[in-house]
Amino acid sequence: YKPKSHLDLACMLRDIDNGEHVTDADTGMIMYNPFPICKETNRPMSFQFGVDSDNRLNCTFLVLDETYHMLQLYVHQDAPLSCRVPARLGSENLFAPVVFSVQGKLEQSHLDIATNFNFIFTYADALIHGKPSKKAGANITSAVAYPSHPSSTTRIIIGDELTFQFNVRW
Repeated sequence: YKPKSHLDLACMLRDIDNGEHVTDADTGMIMYNPFPICKETNRPMSFQFGVDSDNRLNCTFLVLDETYHMLQLYVHQDAPLSCRVPARLGSENLFAPVVFSVQGKLEQSHLDIATNFNFIFTYADALIHGKPSKKAGANITSAVAYPSHPSSTTRIIIGDELTFQFNVRW
């Protein structure tokens, strides 16, 4: 990656009933979908390589029935919110894991969920002839997102809009 290259976030597709990952019937590969469409950009959540967010990046999305039930699984920790980004610019088969720690509280009538996340990417300079080279750009090695204020939650029900806020560091 070069500075300000866009990284699109894709998350593991899971079975709504049990949280198990879904595989492609033909290839047996685990399936991923783009992060929900953000109201602010009209596209799935993406990040710019090497760009720290001095202000939080917002992604507001509609919580439909399936999304609500998946959020319940994540909060209850029945299944992790496992995502990924391409490890290299243009790579279609090498990915860096992005693990979300989703926290909140399940209630009978609603879900309280922490929405402010610290998002930390790690990367390494790409190699040329076995040696690190800044000229060659960088490869992402991993990322993690965790609530910055887990006790500060947003109450949601099906049909609400939910805003995740990301404080990004590289």
